[in-house]
Amino acid sequence: MPRPTKRHKASAKLKTKHRKLPQNSPPVSRGISAKLGSGQKTANRALTASEETRGRKRRIHPEYVVRAANYLFKLLEFCKDQIDWGKLELAKTEEEAATAIERVPPPYREHLNFWLAAIPEWALEGKFPKTNLERKMRHLADSVAAEGFLTPRRCRDVCLEERKRQAQLGMILRREFYIECTCSYRGPAKRDGCPQCGTKRLSPEIELDYALLR
Repeated sequence: MPRPTKRHKASAKLKTKHRKLPQNSPPVSRGISAKLGSGQKTANRALTASEETRGRKRRIHPEYVVRAANYLFKLLEFCKDQIDWGKLELAKTEEEAATAIERVPPPYREHLNFWLAAIPEWALEGKFPKTNLERKMRHLADSVAAEGFLTPRRCRDVCLEERKRQAQLGMILRREFYIECTCSYRGPAKRDGCPQCGTKRLSPEIELDYALLR
């Protein structure tokens, strides 16, 4: 049997190295990207970003998209008088979108920058309300909440579907905590008081703790 040459040995080493290379997950963006594909199982079904056709695809959770959309809407509502809506609706690039919010105070402008890259696609789609500013802000927030990982239309559909799902969930009407009372009762409180003797008076030690926390 012929002995392996140096060339064959080098080739074998390369194959071994290629097998040991770790499969790094794709780089993530900002804002909502921190919530993207960690590969962990969650109660909600995750969405797959349509832009990625090769390699491991990002997983976008609807609840995070809705949370980002709600936050962005409040931000737009607060800064609406400093935004040049005419420029924003015509923005074809991220730089043009940035000029539309240049009058927004720096702290708020930095937060809006998270969604700048997705705004040109929203403007190009052109399906936003033309006259009602509040509806326009909601349309924008729901369209770009995923920071461009979803198309504006798909992003709005995700927000709609997730809000319907959340509306069907139950609601906690009361939260109680464990107490120990001088009347010998030990267990969950009832409306912040003792269910056995009815007192809501706190001991001096607990009152002092509350005072220090304030």
